[in-house]
Amino acid sequence: AIMVSLGRDGRFEIDGVTVDEAELAKRLCVAQKRDAQSGVNIRADAEAMMGSAVKVMELARSCGLRKLNILHSR
Repeated sequence: AIMVSLGRDGRFEIDGVTVDEAELAKRLCVAQKRDAQSGVNIRADAEAMMGSAVKVMELARSCGLRKLNILHSR
């Protein structure tokens, strides 16, 4: 599964690298092409913006990724 971390300020990170929305979409689609059964784990702390999680889910679905999980850390 692809791990996307959300920052309190709405930023996206993949593999510890901050990416913008366009790069996030690109990486999600590349991952789906490599493994159509792959999923996305969204890690967010309590302060992360819900809109950012929804955006990640929309981008993942647009790439054909259907297994979506939200991991909550306190």
